[in-house]
Amino acid sequence: MKKYVPQDEQEAAYLAAYNPDKWKKPSVTADMAVFAYENKKLYLLLVERGGYPYRGCYALPGGFADMQEGLIDTARRELEEETGLCGLCLEQVSAWGTPGRDPRDRTVSVLYTALADKQKVHPQAGDDAKKAEWFCLEDYREIVTGDADTKVIERTMILQGSTTLCLKTKQTVRYGEYKQTELAIVEDEGMSFDHAACILDAYAALRLKLMTSDFAYDVLGRKPELEKMQALYETIFFRPFTEEELQNLPYPV
Repeated sequence: MKKYVPQDEQEAAYLAAYNPDKWKKPSVTADMAVFAYENKKLYLLLVERGGYPYRGCYALPGGFADMQEGLIDTARRELEEETGLCGLCLEQVSAWGTPGRDPRDRTVSVLYTALADKQKVHPQAGDDAKKAEWFCLEDYREIVTGDADTKVIERTMILQGSTTLCLKTKQTVRYGEYKQTELAIVEDEGMSFDHAACILDAYAALRLKLMTSDFAYDVLGRKPELEKMQALYETIFFRPFTEEELQNLPYPV
């Protein structure tokens, strides 16, 4: 990125005298929801935290950004430091910044996701992670209720690893002059921070990216067989796919 050049001497003096400590700054982190596919099963990579807060609980790999580091570089570095994985295609999903989400300080997290071939990636715990583990996505359910004024979306995900994790969120959408959305975590025992909601958000993003891009490239390659493509999509979407749907996907086949 090119260096900024002040427009005149007055602006240069303003920048030289500017006090960056005038406003309290939040900490910024990057978190990664790394999914992997193998034999008609979908997995999510989680780490067991070795330190406080939430010691012994599971979390997405992630960590704090350095001052001179781009966010995608933070994501790549933290993923490698905590799990040993590198070279994955990480794509940004969303940002999370509700006050109180981290008991240590005001923290804003940028969420990334990736989809990998499980046979080609072999995570190993490092840094402050006690353990890095693949959890199999055993079940996913989405129930939508409501009326013309209010819609309620309840999402449930069951993850099976060395323990069973049940993640539940409830999203309320109210329609008026403006649309207002409220998200609440209903169940997340064994999880850290607000990562239950982050995981469900990343999973929704994963499914959208699969329908609108070549996000599955690292699993399927450039010209996959139709049967392999169908198995991957049916696994991730928990429903059968027709040949017509597969032929209409934006994928370089």
